[in-house]
Amino acid sequence: MRPELLAPAGSAEALLAAIRCGADAVYLGGGAFNARAGAQNFTRDALTEAGRQCKLHGVKLYFTLNTLLGDQELPQALDLAQEAARAGADAIIVQDLGLLRLLRGALPGLPLHASTQCSVQTAGGMALLKELGASRCIVPRECSKEELEALIDTAPLELEAFVHGALCMSVSGQCLLSFALGGRSGNRGTCAQPCRLPWGDGYGLSLKDLSLLEEVQRPPLSRVAALKIEGRQKRPEYVAAAVTAFRHALDGTASPVSGEDLRQTFSRSGFTQGYFKSLRGGEMFGARRVEDIAPPETLRRMAALYSKEAPRVPVDFCFRGAIGEPVSLSAAALGGSVRVEGEVLEQAQTRALTEDDVRRQLGRLGGTQFFAQKVQVELAQGAFMPLGQINALRRGALEGLEEAASVITPSVASVSCGSRVRHLPQGGDPDGIRNVVRIASTVLCFLAHEQIPNELPENSEIFLPCDTSPELIQKHRAQVTIPAGVFGDYDKLLAQLRRAREAGASLAMAQTLDGVALAREAGLAPMAGEGMNVLNSASLEALQGLGVVGAVLSAEITPGQARGLEAHVPVGAMVYGRLALMLCRNCPVKAQIGCKACNNSQNLVDRRGVKFPVRCEETCARVYNSRPLWLADVQDKIPALGFRLYSFTTESQEECAAVLRAYQNGAACKDAFTRGWMNLK
Repeated sequence: MRPELLAPAGSAEALLAAIRCGADAVYLGGGAFNARAGAQNFTRDALTEAGRQCKLHGVKLYFTLNTLLGDQELPQALDLAQEAARAGADAIIVQDLGLLRLLRGALPGLPLHASTQCSVQTAGGMALLKELGASRCIVPRECSKEELEALIDTAPLELEAFVHGALCMSVSGQCLLSFALGGRSGNRGTCAQPCRLPWGDGYGLSLKDLSLLEEVQRPPLSRVAALKIEGRQKRPEYVAAAVTAFRHALDGTASPVSGEDLRQTFSRSGFTQGYFKSLRGGEMFGARRVEDIAPPETLRRMAALYSKEAPRVPVDFCFRGAIGEPVSLSAAALGGSVRVEGEVLEQAQTRALTEDDVRRQLGRLGGTQFFAQKVQVELAQGAFMPLGQINALRRGALEGLEEAASVITPSVASVSCGSRVRHLPQGGDPDGIRNVVRIASTVLCFLAHEQIPNELPENSEIFLPCDTSPELIQKHRAQVTIPAGVFGDYDKLLAQLRRAREAGASLAMAQTLDGVALAREAGLAPMAGEGMNVLNSASLEALQGLGVVGAVLSAEITPGQARGLEAHVPVGAMVYGRLALMLCRNCPVKAQIGCKACNNSQNLVDRRGVKFPVRCEETCARVYNSRPLWLADVQDKIPALGFRLYSFTTESQEECAAVLRAYQNGAACKDAFTRGWMNLK
């Protein structure tokens, strides 16, 4: 079975373009809680009409609720999901793990797709998504061909892969650049795209757009459940061009859309297949140029692709006629069938009606979305009927099919939600690892053991990267951190974690569900890091059900939200450190100067000369904020939490010791700093 072609629909016109140009499914958002708040999106009435149009054309509709949510927003998100279900949505796309778990209980018959913003890269992480209720995972754009092939062979749920459109510099769900620089959060649907501005020597954070047009008929793309085109904020002509090109590529037919048409309707210095082909480097970077902008003539040709109905929906006809009896026409399409009757069939006085006459009239479906697939005719010899009556039968049958398809009967339960969300029952105790450890009130994370001061605060716990030698883990009685970028390194990281456990570690801090799966398999108690984007009580319950014993709250939480959390496991927040702004599989420093010149000590410089440290993390790189979070002099305003996290990245041993002394004394910061989440109301 070949994969479905999934197209973006950021507006009613883009929806029309997707449907008429051959999409098998579309994804769209409502007025809130979707990752493209800048798209036109769909009101309640527009959503109902979109659902009707999709049903009339045999196209699936996926509704996006793929942002992070606070506790007070969860009831509204559930209401939106129910509206989508009533409009005929075939699935909901979700980022927030708490919402995912709640939707499983509120709408048990509706498939749930885990957004690429869940950052899940491995079969182990996908197994946990399935445990929370997901039936499909949208894999990261950064996966290579070989990694995608391996996931297809091992993942316990459906996979959806991007094949065309914009590439973010950061792994989705692991980017805080826009939020940190201007308060507009990609995880909340309002990314300002500062990565597209000049960085370094040129556009050091701007990648070319992806296009895998020539790969879709071959494994691994031919084996996934869906091929996804990005672009809910793009114009309808872009949707028409991309869908048409990929429809013809999948069908193996000649396309009216050329590669140049695709480049002009939207690209950044052309296209790249770098991640897919494991060719990461400087050639993947690009920005919008004058030659990337489509001339009016190209846009007119692309608009013409969806100006008329296209015959996309097969219909089967069965015509029966016996002399002296009313003729009948049965029609089946869109999962339904109808039967209509016409006039009494008469004996022919001159020329008799033939089966070919009937087939020809029934096949005249121009101007509709239908085409005749099978036409069965049972006609008495020597019979007569005006051709206009056959046309009327055909029109009546098609109207009946459309009327039946327009009736939306959601196969989901409708649950009303009050101002507070009723959480699902808590899960079990996976692998017997819950409550075997306690989290210290002071959590100290270091990128290297050389940073560890000789004197540490009371009741503190050290965390070191999981590739630290067992001897050093044992020496410092350290716990371990798991990188956010796992991808094809699952087995390698699992071996490191097992060695850490043998050296005395009992806790592992995970930034994604992949890390949670790794910790569990290694016999370590998983702790959710800030990369898990915990913003609400439902997410804490979801993670507790997976065996997580503690959680660092999202950097996007507000003090008020933190105070109102119903915590079922110990929770904490970062009080010092450089916020990780991006997780990059294509290191921006390596792309500019190479690894030898970098020596893991370089900075990325923005257009104003501000330096952002870049540090390697296994096969990925982290871009850190230019200024550290500093709360030493406002500690009385920090909400009461189970623990406080200090994150040390670029600091020397002496600088780490000075920071800890400053927090002990409540000192003000002498250098540039940020208040981070404590600035938020």
